[in-house]
Amino acid sequence: MCGCTFAELGGVVTCHVVKLGSSVLAECSQERMLRLGLVIADSIRAGEQIVVVSSGAIALGWRALDERQRPTDVVGKQAAAAIGQRHLMKHWSRAFDACGIEVAQVLLTHEDFESEQRRTNAMNLFEHLLSRSVVAIVNENDSVSTEELTMGDNDMLASKLSVWLKAESLILATCAPGLMDRNNDVFRGAEGRIPEECFEWIFESSGDGSGGMRSKLLACEHALRGGVNASIVDGRSSRDLKMTIKLWRERAHDSKAPIEASFGTHFRRPS
Repeated sequence: MCGCTFAELGGVVTCHVVKLGSSVLAECSQERMLRLGLVIADSIRAGEQIVVVSSGAIALGWRALDERQRPTDVVGKQAAAAIGQRHLMKHWSRAFDACGIEVAQVLLTHEDFESEQRRTNAMNLFEHLLSRSVVAIVNENDSVSTEELTMGDNDMLASKLSVWLKAESLILATCAPGLMDRNNDVFRGAEGRIPEECFEWIFESSGDGSGGMRSKLLACEHALRGGVNASIVDGRSSRDLKMTIKLWRERAHDSKAPIEASFGTHFRRPS
């Protein structure tokens, strides 16, 4: 359990699971990763606990192999993930080394959430890392598991992890300013549940109701049911990530305060 359990640094210590998608980390720009690392490092120094769920291994893997296009078959994706994970950790290590923060690689599968013994082992690991201000860089173990390869981009993995850790928030960073409504305006969020029309907007815009934003809404819905606040924000903006962490930290201190944000989409857990 996160929250106030691991590291009492004065006041309420909150835990946030930040998921960064492949689109945010496209090309794995060291400058962008450094900016994101600085935000996370500053939050840790302010007393927050941060777990990063990072996609991007497959993209890095097929580029390392000098392939002309991303693999479409499962085994090709598995191979790319196995190769790319090393490169992904190298980028994150460089970003956090510049901030004086240590990182640890944690590879999970959905089966880890189902086995009581594996869940206990993983919880002990996260408790140990968080209590020492080490940033866990979590990814689906795509080289042995195929579920994320066919179902999503780590969104549900991050959501399950946030509930598992009893985090204050799940923050899904993507390459959109938030959830867009049918008028192409950013929907700023809701309390307690995700309105049904949110899924209708995605269906109207995509034609089949599938894709990246749908998986993010499902992940947010799962987090809310587990008592975790959820946000969809523009991961290209380190400022939006910083302000989202600040938003949920402040709401942890004052749960009745309204959510008034001019960025992203934010869903508050049921009271």
